[in-house]
Amino acid sequence: MIIKSGENNNIEELISFSWSHCSSNKTRSFPLFTSKDEIKEKILSRMDDSNNEILGCYEDNKLIGVLLLDVIPNDYYLQTSAFYIEEANDEVGSVFINYIENNYPNYSCFIGLTKENQILTQLLKNNQFELIDDSLMMEINIKDIEPKITANKTIKVGYDELDEYLKFHKEHFESAYWNSVRIKEKFNEWDIFEVKEMDTIKGGTFIKNYKNNSSEIFGIWSEDSSVYDVLVNGMLAYYKFNKSKVEKIIIMVEISETALVEVLKENGFKIENTYCCFKKIIKKKD
Repeated sequence: MIIKSGENNNIEELISFSWSHCSSNKTRSFPLFTSKDEIKEKILSRMDDSNNEILGCYEDNKLIGVLLLDVIPNDYYLQTSAFYIEEANDEVGSVFINYIENNYPNYSCFIGLTKENQILTQLLKNNQFELIDDSLMMEINIKDIEPKITANKTIKVGYDELDEYLKFHKEHFESAYWNSVRIKEKFNEWDIFEVKEMDTIKGGTFIKNYKNNSSEIFGIWSEDSSVYDVLVNGMLAYYKFNKSKVEKIIIMVEISETALVEVLKENGFKIENTYCCFKKIIKKKD
């Protein structure tokens, strides 16, 4: 088996292979693509980006695997945006993992899969990747939002209020990639909401907006399920009436967070899939 970088003469082959593996949860990775054009845009956007990689694995000139790597060198951060292998051929996955470990020492590597993708799940576990997120992928279409007609205490955080919110963010989300420093640096890419009682933040959430007319809740926290309800309802009302271009909102929720899952269901979110995230800090080989 050999690995080749994506070039103009094999891009269509990489796109077609990737799309053929998006229809089954047994072979899917995250993010979940919903059209061939979406995959094509993802791959082509990486052609002129020296930090990211488009890789194909070949055996006897036949394509048997595709790997897309999103790399942030300054942060030693690496995540996959596609990891597809021929079903029942875990040797391809091993080739890709070896490539990552040989070329990205000291990086934190993150790989997202559907729960049903058991071949890659087992392969990652065998290679000392740690399962750090076992979640439900939930989603709501903006047109389906029906905000409750109540006096809502949800506040949209502006830049003037950001420093106060970031103290809350640092307390509850600092271990995430999007920590308080990075949120402040990229503030214009986020919508942030909070609920206060007696000038104390009791709940907060931060949401990233994408170019494909979707948004993703990256984090939400409160000690109180009733605050979750106020927070989610207020956030949905804002999107319903102020974000006309956004078509849907998604969130990954830990299966163990039953109270939050129920609040999201009560506010119109539906379970669309499963999500497992694996992490490994790549050690430099001797």
